[in-house]
Amino acid sequence: MSSAMLVSLVLVFCLASSDTCTEHRPMGEALSSPMACMVEGQQLAQEWLADHPGWTLTRVRCESERRSDDGSQ
Repeated sequence: MSSAMLVSLVLVFCLASSDTCTEHRPMGEALSSPMACMVEGQQLAQEWLADHPGWTLTRVRCESERRSDDGSQ
């Protein structure tokens, strides 16, 4: 059984006026590559920031996942 490498997007936003941060995982499904993750992450981060004034993007992370071709982990 072969497995595919998938990537999940994680965005970390912090309030500019405090140490309060939140981790946001906007994708319900994993992406197919780190490049797709970074491109999608830029767009989603801009959209999130437009809806949340006072917050700043502090980190973008693309986490690797391994899943088998039948969809199980």
